Parts: sequence; C-alpha cells; structure tokens
Amino acid sequence: MRLDRPQARRPLLLLLLTTGLLLAGCGGDGGTEEGTAADSADGSSTAAEESGEADESGADGSDEAGDTTAADDEDQNRDQDQNRDQDQDQEDEGDAGTRLVRDAFGEVEVPINPQRLVVMDPGTMLPTLLALDIPVVAAPLPDERFPTRLLSDEDLAGIASVGLPEVSFELVAAADPDMIIGFDLGLEDNYEVLSEIAPTVAVELDLNDWRVTAERIAAAVGPEAEAAMADALADYDQRVATLRADLGDAIDSEVSIVRALGPNVRLHTRFHFAGQVVEDVGFPRPELQRTDDPALRHVQISLEQLEDIDGDILFVFGAGRLGSLGGNEVDETVQAILDHPLFPGLQVAQNDAVVIVDPLGWQQGGLPAALLVLEDITAAFP
Repeated sequence: MRLDRPQARRPLLLLLLTTGLLLAGCGGDGGTEEGTAADSADGSSTAAEESGEADESGADGSDEAGDTTAADDEDQNRDQDQNRDQDQDQEDEGDAGTRLVRDAFGEVEVPINPQRLVVMDPGTMLPTLLALDIPVVAAPLPDERFPTRLLSDEDLAGIASVGLPEVSFELVAAADPDMIIGFDLGLEDNYEVLSEIAPTVAVELDLNDWRVTAERIAAAVGPEAEAAMADALADYDQRVATLRADLGDAIDSEVSIVRALGPNVRLHTRFHFAGQVVEDVGFPRPELQRTDDPALRHVQISLEQLEDIDGDILFVFGAGRLGSLGGNEVDETVQAILDHPLFPGLQVAQNDAVVIVDPLGWQQGGLPAALLVLEDITAAFP
C-alpha cells in the first residue's frame, strides 16, 4: 500500500539515478482506447473554577501568599490549555490538508486542494482538468502545436512539458508537484517510481462510459473539482436536450463514425466514446455500428468494404496520434478514403454529407471532447 511508504521524498540524486523513460498513456489511440478512478479540540478548562476559588479566598481575607499561589496555578493551567489547543489545531490542520483517495491500485494520501498538479495523460485528463480550472504545472506535451482543438496555446501557457512520447522522471520531479495523476493503463508500470516523487493517483479508465471516467478524475482531485464536474455534466445534459430539440426530423438521420487507418477503416459503435455522445443525442446508426455488446467498441474493415461506412452523414477522422496531424485537417489516411474508387458511389459522397473532424477530440473521451462532438454535430445540421 502506498500509505506504508515514508512521506519524505527521495533525495534528488537517488531520483536521478533511477531516472528512466515513461511511455505516455497515448498509444495508438491517443491514450484512452484499448492499447491506449477532524477531531475537535477539548474546550473544557478548570481555569475558571480555580479563578473563582481564588477570588473567594481573597474575599475571605486569605493571606497574600495564598493569593499568589492561586494566581500562579491559574496561569499555569491556562498555559497548558492554550498549548493543548494549539497542538490540537496543528493536528486538525494537518488532517484538513490531506485526504485518502482510493484509486485503481489501492489507497493514497493526497492534498485536498493540490496546487502543483502533474497530469500524465494529455489527451483526455489534461483538457478535462483545465476545463475545471484545476492548476496544472506539467504534462506530456509535444514540441510543436498540440494537434487538437481540445487545447489551445492559451490553455497550455505556463504548463511545462515532461516529454512526449517519452516522459522523463527527472522532468516530472523538476516540476515539484504536490500530486501526480494519470490513468491506470498509463501508470501501471511506473507508478511506484512516480509515487516517490509525489503522491500519485491512478484513475481507473472506463472505456464504455466517459462520464464515469470524468467523475473519477474530478473525485481524485478533490471536492471542489467534484462540484465543478457535477455542474459541467448538468450543462452537458442541457446542451444535449437543446440539440435534440433543435434537430427536429433530422434526429432520424443515420450517423456513421469512422476512423481511417490507412489500408483499414474502423467503425465506431455506440460503446466507443464518440458513439456514446451520438447515442445521447439519439441518432440511429448503420448496421455494423449497432451492437448490444459493450466490449465491441469498434469494428474493423478493409477499404474494399467501404460501402459499409455509408449512412446519412459520415463523421470521419484520421489516425490521430499525439504529435501527428490533428485538428480538422485531412491526413493521408482520410485522403485514402476520399480517393478510393468505391467512395463516389456512397450516399454520403453523393449528398456531400462527409464531415472531417478532430481525431483526438472524437476518440479521446472527457468532458471537453464530448462538448466538441456536440459542436461538430450542431455544425453539420444547420
């Protein structure tokens, strides 16, 4: 259990000796897909009683020495009470400064309101925490512009990079974090080393429910983040309801979600992240994208089966790896679909109903990504 480890951090020299490379939790799917959770002080005192006795002695004509002894005893008892209260206040302050969090690997004691957070997942967790106004000091970031609409240069201002795709423990330590947070799939091999730098929380990733994951992220950070997340999810629900009402008859449009992977195409079902958002809105899906199996988040086909991607509207995105071409730009994998001889025969091609979308935004998960998907859907149905 991490609580059994000493709270003091290892000396920097030892840390440097153990410095290695930590793979960022961004795999082939950007980090979230498969391959990508006071005692109160005792206020009683005998000083008042003793003070009363002393007053009575004085009134009864007690000698001066007796009056002095009573006063000294009163002062001593008062000092003892004050010291006891101070000790209790310090203990209470320590209890109030940390809390126990149960995560994917056990329990860990963390600050109630971390002020120097290092986030080990840049695709889902970082945008989510920044959207909640949580202070982040470092994260795995690419050298060039972050390839997604989820994060702007303004969002990343002041956040140091700890390396991407290879994360340096030395850079993590240099950020002087009071807490480190990431997903279990990205931390399982290295969280012990990270925990020697600062308390480290491994949030359990729920691939089939982005809302549960979002709530776990907020719960790991603290009560303020939990409250902010509850408000944000309520706002999301309201936006979904408004969009559904505004769509009218268009709500019956068959929505196809496709990830282009060069020679192959991946059809995202309703259990994949973007499919969950589309499901919230209430769109029907093409045949191969319908399933009742939560484990079936996507179906992979070849370009020779391109007719299976058809629908009333097609949202398509490319490979979308961190550090690659992102945003809504067309990469070579999407272009392979558009240039394929079968593509012109598709209904979506004939109706000009193909929408190229942000790859990380549509596959990562998280609250900002869910809002981005809603924005793209809204723009596609003016």
